[in-house]
Amino acid sequence: MEALGEPIGEEPEENGRRSLEKMILLKSRKESYKICRKVYYNAFKPDYLKNPFKLDHGDEALDRCNLIFYDINEMILLMKQLHLLPLVDANIFALENLPKKNKHFHHLLNASFPRSVNKLILNAPLFKSCKISYYFANIMQNSFRVCNKIEFDSFILSKNQVKRLIISFKHVKLFTLIRCRISIPEPPDFSKSLKNAQICSINLYSSLKARVNNQEATIELFENLIKGLATSDDLKLALKEMNLTCNGLTKTAAQEILESNGFGHISLTL
Repeated sequence: MEALGEPIGEEPEENGRRSLEKMILLKSRKESYKICRKVYYNAFKPDYLKNPFKLDHGDEALDRCNLIFYDINEMILLMKQLHLLPLVDANIFALENLPKKNKHFHHLLNASFPRSVNKLILNAPLFKSCKISYYFANIMQNSFRVCNKIEFDSFILSKNQVKRLIISFKHVKLFTLIRCRISIPEPPDFSKSLKNAQICSINLYSSLKARVNNQEATIELFENLIKGLATSDDLKLALKEMNLTCNGLTKTAAQEILESNGFGHISLTL
C-alpha cells in the first residue's frame, strides 16, 4: 500500500486539486486514513465513477476534482479533519444516502460549497424517499454555482419546490429527477421566470407516478408539467430530449401531450 502523502499516478497540475490534496493529506490522522485516501483517490482519478455516473468528461472537467461521498459519515469525517472543505472547482459533487436532516451538510451548503460544480448529484437513502425541506433554501442559494447538470434521487418535492428547482437551475443543460415523488396539481406559470433557459434534457425516471398509482393520475401529472413548461418560449427552444422511463406512460399518450403543447420536436425515451 502506498504511504500516506505519496501521489497516485501523475502529479496534478497547479490548481484547486493541489490545494485539496494538501489539505486532506496534511490534516488527516491515522483513524481517518481510509476516508482521506478514498476522497483523495476520487479527487485525482476523474474516471473513477465513469460507468456508474456515465460521465462525459471534457477538457475542462479533467482539470476539476471529484468530491464523491457514498455516505454522510464520510463527509462528516472529512469535514472534521479539515473544519471546512476547501473552495475548489469540482467536476462532480455527489452525496449518497443524504438523511432528512443533517447539520453538517447544512453547514457545508452555508459555508464551504465548492466554488463551481459541473454536476451536482444528491441521493436520499434508497427506498426511503425523504423530504428535502431542511436543505432546500441553501441548495437554491448555491444553484448559480452548478454549471451543467443536477440530479436528485428519491426525494419528496412539493409543487412549489418543483417550480423553484426548475427556475433556479434553468441554466443547466441536464435536469434529472430520479425516483422522486413530485406534486404538480395544476400547470405552473413559467412565462416570466424561464427567460434564457438552457435546459436541453429532462430526465424524469420513475418520478411521475402519482400516489394513487394509476395511469390517469400519472397522465394528469405529466400534462400539468408540460403545460407549465410550455408557457416559456425560451424553454421550448432549448429542450431537445426527455426521458420518461418507468412511469407507466405509453409513448402515444406522452407524445400526444408533448405535441399539443409545442414540444413535438423533442426526442422521447420511454
